[in-house]
Amino acid sequence: MKKLTKEKLNKLEKLYKENEEAEEKASDLLKEAQKNGDNKLKVERKDKDKKVKVKESDLWDEVWHLGADCNAAKALKEKYPEVFEAFKKQNKKAQELRDYSIKEIGIDYRKIKLIDIFNIAQAVVDYNKEE
Repeated sequence: MKKLTKEKLNKLEKLYKENEEAEEKASDLLKEAQKNGDNKLKVERKDKDKKVKVKESDLWDEVWHLGADCNAAKALKEKYPEVFEAFKKQNKKAQELRDYSIKEIGIDYRKIKLIDIFNIAQAVVDYNKEE
C-alpha cells in the first residue's frame, strides 16, 4: 500500500466520478436503444450464407454474450453508434481509474482483497495522524 495524500485522494475521487458518469451515460443510451427491441434488422448469418431479419432484442442479447465483434454488434453499431461509442469511452475511463489506483495507491479497485482493506485502514490512520 502506497502512502495516501490529499492529492491522490482527490484525483481518485475525480476518476471515480468520471467513471460513474460514463457508466450512467452508456447505460442510459443502451436502455433507450433497447426500447426498440421488437424492431428487426438484417444481419449476416454465416450458417445461412445470407442476411436475415432478427429482432433487435435478440441482437442485444447476442452482443451481451458474444461481445462487440459479433455480427449482431456490427448491425447494431450502424443503427446505434452512440451506444457503442459511450461504452468505448466508459471502458477507457474504467481503465484510467484502474491504472491510477494501481500506480498511485497500489490496489486494483476491481480485485480488492481483505488484506487490502486492512492496508487501506492503516493508510487512513497514518494519513489522519499527519494532518
